[in-house]
Amino acid sequence: MPATLPFIALVLVTALFATGSTQAEERLESIPLTPLQPVGAGLAECEKLLTNVAADDTACRRLAMTPGAPEAARAHSMLSVHAQRRGELDLAREHAESALAMAPADGAVQSNYASLLVRQGRYADALSSYERALDDTTLTRTDIAALHLNRALCLRAMGRYDAAKTAYLAHESWLQDPADAR
Repeated sequence: MPATLPFIALVLVTALFATGSTQAEERLESIPLTPLQPVGAGLAECEKLLTNVAADDTACRRLAMTPGAPEAARAHSMLSVHAQRRGELDLAREHAESALAMAPADGAVQSNYASLLVRQGRYADALSSYERALDDTTLTRTDIAALHLNRALCLRAMGRYDAAKTAYLAHESWLQDPADAR
């Protein structure tokens, strides 16, 4: 994921505080908050939802509802995964559909939506969503490898064993050589 202004600001603030400078603390307190700062902080809060079922989703919900926020689609997507893990599939679907409406070309959004479809046993639809996710040129090697593995699992669940094997080999290839075709 490309570096964003909130991320850069966070790195700079962390560096300032690492020095222990009271001047840095005073300067930081005097800077008025802009909409970008809470958005970045909110996305970091959203990421906690992906690893902690008991995490508070308030900041992530706020970000998802922020008009014009570039991270809103990712926030909805993460809220969808969080709801899935709690077994709230209707809420997960609502968030996933909102995320897709905002960012249909985002590979992470497509992948998270596909995970919901897998939970519902809709393997063919999940496979299509995983394949659309592979069109996202901003994905990392690891993301692409994971998508191929998930495709392999969908294909296996559908009884398409030869195609599943091919997808699994693509997964293995992406783990080892990033120059291989998607």
